[in-house]
Amino acid sequence: MLKLFTVQDANSLIPFIDDSLSLMKEQVKDTLNLRNELASLEPSSIEAYNKLQEISFLLQDINKQQFELFKLGVFIEDAEHGKVVFPSQVGAEVVYLSHKLGQDEITHYQRLNEAKQYSLQS
Repeated sequence: MLKLFTVQDANSLIPFIDDSLSLMKEQVKDTLNLRNELASLEPSSIEAYNKLQEISFLLQDINKQQFELFKLGVFIEDAEHGKVVFPSQVGAEVVYLSHKLGQDEITHYQRLNEAKQYSLQS
């Protein structure tokens, strides 16, 4: 069953969510950098093996962070840019409350299967 958040519930999780998003964003960046470094290495070299191990570790940790958020009922929309959504309800419609890393509180939502954002103030 889908957990629905109130704006207040979602806002109370922002410090935890932002910590997790900051870590994931950095890990995604590190993974991409390692992948670029790996491309210039001899495939059977020890350096390539070490880079692959680092990438594997980072991906496992990213997956762990994603799972922790998923267990809370939060969905990652874009880990690289630090965007998540919280299932919620506006009127009779189920929507996603939108949060981006660094925002103090949730001010917008989006309809399911739609990228356009709507203000909660309206």
